[in-house]
Amino acid sequence: MENYRNILFAALGTTPQIITESLYHLMVLQKIFIREIHLITTTEGKRRAEEKLFQNGRGPFYQFCGDYGFSSTEINTCYHIITDGQGNELADIRTPEENHAAADFFLATTRALTNRPDTRIFATIAGGRKTMSAYLYLTMQLLGRDQDTLYHVLVQPESIESHFQFFYPLPNAAEMKFDNRDKSAFRVPVADIKIDMAEIPFVRMRRILQPGVIDSIARFSELVALTQERLDRAQYEPELEVDLPAQKLRATDRQRSFEIPLAPVEMCLYAYLCKRGPILNAKGGNPEIVTELLRIHSQEYAIANVNRKSFDHDSLQQARSRINRKIRQTISGSLLHDFLMVHSDRNRSGPTYSLKLSPEKIRITSTDRGLFS
Repeated sequence: MENYRNILFAALGTTPQIITESLYHLMVLQKIFIREIHLITTTEGKRRAEEKLFQNGRGPFYQFCGDYGFSSTEINTCYHIITDGQGNELADIRTPEENHAAADFFLATTRALTNRPDTRIFATIAGGRKTMSAYLYLTMQLLGRDQDTLYHVLVQPESIESHFQFFYPLPNAAEMKFDNRDKSAFRVPVADIKIDMAEIPFVRMRRILQPGVIDSIARFSELVALTQERLDRAQYEPELEVDLPAQKLRATDRQRSFEIPLAPVEMCLYAYLCKRGPILNAKGGNPEIVTELLRIHSQEYAIANVNRKSFDHDSLQQARSRINRKIRQTISGSLLHDFLMVHSDRNRSGPTYSLKLSPEKIRITSTDRGLFS
């Protein structure tokens, strides 16, 4: 989608001028029209923004729009006030508990914005406490999409960077006047004023997380832990070939390769799990699965004395145990075991068998190309 709804997303502390500085760079210099401004802040940050930036329709934000020919009514501004664990709005973030609550709040807000497929986010980490900038960076790293970007605002000369009187370069002006803290004045030629937004590269983790998982986790720390787990899996997860004619599993990780011989019934069960996914080994039998396993067996192996009983509840249970024993005997290392073994989750109807290995890591070799299509 090319016609994104552009969003300026910022952590806001006591320097609201980062908003007009960012708008100047994006809208005036880059010709990117911002439709929404989303500000994560505290009650004190909102008060300062209203007092210094908006001023009931008369502040520098509205002056910027007027000076550069933009309609302020076409830019929607939304405050996201950080709350504690009880839902109370925070005036500041000081205690460890408030920091944890702020992290969760950043996660929820970033998730809501990035879940909108029609949006493109320009996130700036120039404002707010250092922890707020860190949380914005980290939540963008967890949830940011390909079209989203992360920036830091750079203002030159240094004498006006974060200066309380500077919000944007004035058009049609030769110079701008500013006051020092001692009330003395200094002037800066407008031609010398530069506002840049340095893009900050970041690793986008969203693609390794399932959409349902992203939406279901409310705690920032839990999503970080889950992401780390997925990264660990990606690092150690082996490649697997299920070679039905050779009756072998061939597993390869970064350093080693293994061959695990299996009997025909075991190969059929394992190949079925790889291609079709989890199966319920119901106590009363599962006729559809038995039929499918028999079909695989008849295509691959010309062995007599194989019938429906060969794939009944008890037989599949025994086959699973033999598969796992052979894997343990061949491979040392719990991480590889976890990926390759047939796992069992028990319930009242019987155990459900499954593999933890990602489908894209598995290749099945068969005498019949259409057998697993």
